[in-house]
Amino acid sequence: MPTKTEPKAEEVKELTPNDREYWEEKIPYKPFYDGEYYKDDIFVCVNGESRVIKRDIDEPVMLERKFVQAIKNAEEQQRAARRYRLAHINNEA
Repeated sequence: MPTKTEPKAEEVKELTPNDREYWEEKIPYKPFYDGEYYKDDIFVCVNGESRVIKRDIDEPVMLERKFVQAIKNAEEQQRAARRYRLAHINNEA
């Protein structure tokens, strides 16, 4: 008598940055807030879609990965510009 085979559980595909769903996935993001320099809301726009994120919140917000990545890229660019500026100020003195 033939035996029944167990149906396989649906395989969960691991998302990669090459998948559109990867960038649309919502992830938690908590913007830095110091009440002085970093106090204004963050406006971010990716391919015509935009979001405004409030800085003075207690809990992280759920935001699409593409917006979080754009914010992180902008922050890294600001840090690089600051390092460059400080290096040139120190060399001029």
